[in-house]
Amino acid sequence: MIRLCNLSYTYPTAQHPSLLRASLTVAPGELVLLTGPTGCGKSTLLRVAAGLAGRHGQGRLEGELWLGDASPADLAPSERVRRLGFVAQVPGDQLVAGTVGDELAFAMESAGLPGPDMDARSRALLAQVGLDLDLDRDPKRLSGGQTQRLVVAAALSAGAGALLLDEPLAQLDPAAAQALLHSLRRLADGGTAVLLVEHRVAACLPFVDRVREMAEGRLLPERATHAVAREAAAQAEAALGSPPPGRAPGGARIDVQQLRFRYPGSTEDALQDIHLRLHAGERVALVGANGAGKSTLLGCLSGALRPEGLKQPDSLVAVPQDPDLALFCESV
Repeated sequence: MIRLCNLSYTYPTAQHPSLLRASLTVAPGELVLLTGPTGCGKSTLLRVAAGLAGRHGQGRLEGELWLGDASPADLAPSERVRRLGFVAQVPGDQLVAGTVGDELAFAMESAGLPGPDMDARSRALLAQVGLDLDLDRDPKRLSGGQTQRLVVAAALSAGAGALLLDEPLAQLDPAAAQALLHSLRRLADGGTAVLLVEHRVAACLPFVDRVREMAEGRLLPERATHAVAREAAAQAEAALGSPPPGRAPGGARIDVQQLRFRYPGSTEDALQDIHLRLHAGERVALVGANGAGKSTLLGCLSGALRPEGLKQPDSLVAVPQDPDLALFCESV
């Protein structure tokens, strides 16, 4: 279903290829994991496989790329969406409509599916990715993890036979990540060709048929899955390391009492009765399910959101969920 033959790609401003003579086949019914260090070319390979790099860019593309019996770049939009679903690394970039229902219907309409079936299919797709949302919900009001699952559902909505996903677990809580992996496995078992880019190797291994690894723009020789699993387990154990030496915390740097916040136009509080005290020298992990309010709380603390009565802490640096929002300059 997906076939890359000696494929190379060089970005317009680059001197060297970001993808070098890559050959890869994903057959119908296969779920293949593509992994490797950040910057090794995984996202480039996925965009090239989706037919996006040569279609929308001025970079140099060499080699052959096939989606079934055709090149993706040569397919009409209605045919492309029937054959190929693509989930980008930044899910918010794929939102095109004003409601969840329209977001799911966009690909279905592009593929020419019958209108009366769309609502029922949309609800089934939401259930498939573990979302319980009204179809008239504004997608821009969803959490990062909910947005991630919505764009996966939208990619599946036209019944594409091939699915390419770029780090779809990145913003999901553990339960949602497991649910999505189960969904992808069921899709593959039903005949879909799935190519999955992920850093969470250990979580993916029980669900995939094969693993391909990349380094410096090249696909490495294929290894047995059990060998990759042993290495992933060793890396996870090493990453735990030793706990830092205990020390008494300093004075309170952030002290929040009875914080409440409601987004404009909403009928429910996104945060209610939040009590949080953080001391100098502490490292605190804030965890919870997608949509629990974690990003909203950080937004209140950083000043991106402004609840009444909350004094923003001094000397605070905030890193947003989408790192592109913090980049402003033309060079590193």
